[in-house]
Amino acid sequence: MNHPDSVPDSDPSAESIPQSNAHSIQPGSQRRRRLGARREAAKAETREALISAAMAAFSEEGLDNPSLDAICARAGYTRGAFYVHFKDREELIQAVSERFLGRLLEGVRHYDESPAAMFNLVGRLMDAATAQDNVPLQQFLHAAGRSEVLQERYLGALRTASEHICDATQLSQARASMRGDVDPGQLAWLLLALTTGVQALREVGAPIDSRRMGDLLSYLLQRA
Repeated sequence: MNHPDSVPDSDPSAESIPQSNAHSIQPGSQRRRRLGARREAAKAETREALISAAMAAFSEEGLDNPSLDAICARAGYTRGAFYVHFKDREELIQAVSERFLGRLLEGVRHYDESPAAMFNLVGRLMDAATAQDNVPLQQFLHAAGRSEVLQERYLGALRTASEHICDATQLSQARASMRGDVDPGQLAWLLLALTTGVQALREVGAPIDSRRMGDLLSYLLQRA
């Protein structure tokens, strides 16, 4: 009798397997690996759905208002599924905040190497600041004030963003497409402060046109 996990002699796939390796390949182990991979993919999908639902709910109601039950229902999962991925509400807020910060970094991380690198980056920063489903900035900063972990992540993301902005600034200056008398480090923090201000003004209904603002800033930075 063949062992249930062995490769049958009549199995066509066994003909292509060298004899030295045939006995080392266990279909049972392969099935377990496939099942494990599917389980991990399902877990990642559930986590993503919960974060997306929370981000949408927080953008509409703020960080403190939506209940966990409402967030879970919006994602299509139970509270039990929630606790598989997050210890508590604060941990969910941290995950949502990382998504928020990721958008900021995405806007500055992949700048092109054209002479207009810095000006393209300004436009992406303005777009990130005015995304409709952003978490309300005041709520986010309030949460960062209550959590050292979140505060450190926020400051870390800002430092990383400032480094990318510095790189883009230096590239544009080296290619003589931008004023050379601008300090890259100071400009980086100015742009981050402007991005924060744009988002705060948008939240109170100010008539912000991010594209025109970005164009104006680019004009001011252009080499005379």
